[in-house]
Amino acid sequence: MEGIQDRKMVETEFTTIVGLRPEIEEAIRIVTVKSPFVSEKQKEKARIYLRKFHKYLLSLCDKPKEEILLNAKEWCEKFGIDFDRDIEDLDGWDRKDLDRSLAEKITEGEFRKRMAISTVCFTDNVRKMFGIP
Repeated sequence: MEGIQDRKMVETEFTTIVGLRPEIEEAIRIVTVKSPFVSEKQKEKARIYLRKFHKYLLSLCDKPKEEILLNAKEWCEKFGIDFDRDIEDLDGWDRKDLDRSLAEKITEGEFRKRMAISTVCFTDNVRKMFGIP
């Protein structure tokens, strides 16, 4: 989260996601707010909850969906996701050949996995895609 100019806005965006268990909300708060009052034990507990949450998001990707093949921008359009604004870091795609990777026709499940690995803004449409109310 380094380099984010408005850390309070980011914290608010993450912690207001509806339906998150209180432990996850607390973990996100601990990770997104730098404070000398947060102990290493609290930070480690936060990391454990966030890893569990990440596994949960990846499990949503494994749900069988219709086998349509679209490229990344087409999937974003289908879900109403603004590719340029909502995806901050394309970790889920091959950075060595990014143009080819983004143009590759993939299934919905593969798209969800790549989105779960990437850094994305939790807009309404991204939350809907992951099944988060």
